[in-house]
Amino acid sequence: MTDSTPTPTKTILLYSQDNRGMGHINRTLVIVRHLLAANPDLLAYIVTKSPIASLFALPPRCDYIKLPKRLSLPEHTFDQQEAATVRFREIRSQILRTATLALAPELVLVDHEPVGS
Repeated sequence: MTDSTPTPTKTILLYSQDNRGMGHINRTLVIVRHLLAANPDLLAYIVTKSPIASLFALPPRCDYIKLPKRLSLPEHTFDQQEAATVRFREIRSQILRTATLALAPELVLVDHEPVGS
């Protein structure tokens, strides 16, 4: 007699701090591909603010959450730029916190800047 109880799904959340290049997101995708191949019951979510994240082919059972990039106008003063930076850091933190609590991952992998840039 075989056990037909489904294997519980596990979730992993990967935070890839990638501002300009492709290095961190590439490294994250290599890791996630290996983890998904070795664990058929695993789902993966990549969190990034990379503006090019949508250009990458994601493996099955993987999706990404795009954090917003701070935009500014050239005529903004230094103080306005700093205020916007602080505001967007809080916005990104709230999005990341909400996603993490809602997904309740069994594992969170963070690239080299856990508090962002």
